[in-house]
Amino acid sequence: MKPGGRAAGLLSLCLLVSTAVAGAEPDPTTRVATLPPAAFVPANNSSQYLLRQGGLGVLCPTKGAGYFTAPLQLEDGASIREIAVTLENDSSEGLGVMSLVRHTTEGPELLAITPVSVGSGDAETLASAPIADAAIRNDASSYLLQVMLSAPGVCLRGARVSYRLP
Repeated sequence: MKPGGRAAGLLSLCLLVSTAVAGAEPDPTTRVATLPPAAFVPANNSSQYLLRQGGLGVLCPTKGAGYFTAPLQLEDGASIREIAVTLENDSSEGLGVMSLVRHTTEGPELLAITPVSVGSGDAETLASAPIADAAIRNDASSYLLQVMLSAPGVCLRGARVSYRLP
């Protein structure tokens, strides 16, 4: 398989579901893209990791830190509202965090970052603050979710991106 082919194929596994606020009318323009751990690929060749519980299960580094990325492909004009990551952190010294970066000809721009996991041992979902100025322009930019898992015992269970259609 050619480089990037795995990520592109696995990205198609993202689930798009409508979201609604309890007690409010559903907003037909709001969506959530859910990325399974298998959509993330190592950012470098030295990462040692495994996918537990099958291909879509849990992504864990097996030695040292792991840096993983997943391209985010949404329709032009969509506006990203928030990113969230679900992590398991059984490490007393390790941490995990996810960021969203927009790449343009002028260079990368950090759009959002989640809080850092605290190592509770339980699965925790960490969400960014609301994102301003994150309208998708596929002709001028590309978007990348980046996950850093700093030690074995810090594992990725999945990611979510909330966005609004134009």
